[in-house]
Amino acid sequence: MSSISKRKNEPSHYMLKIESFSLLSEAATIKIESDVFYASGHKWKLDLYPNGNREEKGGNHISLYVIICDTETLPKGWEVFVDVNFFIYDHIHHNYATFQDIENGNRTRFNEKKMKWGFHKLISLDSFKKTGNGYLENDSCVFGAEVFAVTEYAQKDRCLSITKPPPFINTHTWTIDNFSDVTETVMESKTFKVGKVECDSTLTWGYRRFMLRSELNDPAKGFLLNGSLILEAEFSLMGILRNFI
Repeated sequence: MSSISKRKNEPSHYMLKIESFSLLSEAATIKIESDVFYASGHKWKLDLYPNGNREEKGGNHISLYVIICDTETLPKGWEVFVDVNFFIYDHIHHNYATFQDIENGNRTRFNEKKMKWGFHKLISLDSFKKTGNGYLENDSCVFGAEVFAVTEYAQKDRCLSITKPPPFINTHTWTIDNFSDVTETVMESKTFKVGKVECDSTLTWGYRRFMLRSELNDPAKGFLLNGSLILEAEFSLMGILRNFI
């Protein structure tokens, strides 16, 4: 269901002028396809049914739709959320009747299963042809559209493989000599591998409060031997996340 408002500014993305509109009825024209126009980073076109889209029970009305084009270049699982406005020029008051979706706030979603959106009953033919409304002048009319992309989403399919590391290479030992003399805030070990996976320094996991420094330095605990510290990490299960093909 559409709501109608008025504005002076012309549509910013596309306008379609039709001359000899009455001849469309005589020729029983079913659909008019516009050329492709560019808006909000995508290509679009309009489908106009001057006598209504009868397959969608739009008889005795004008049906108008916007279609997203060239989707073959978009990534798998793409979705585009847009705000769509349709327009008809009023020749009498020199403004544009603006049609919006009052049920969804004129926002809609395009994806691989929904490439087309619009109104089966944009405006009745009686109202469109009524002289006082100014939509037809000398049997000519002007339609317009604006398509503003709000958000875009591309599906990223991922595959997680769980494996057990090979025996004897599922641990890593790091010996830090003279640990008591270390002044650095952060220390990094050398890069090591577990199975076939190599460390990525941008991905970390661990404990922010692994052990109290006072406990580590307590001679009774035996963590330091002649000032040296030995750290060991053991991997019991591994998961590898990769793109799903």
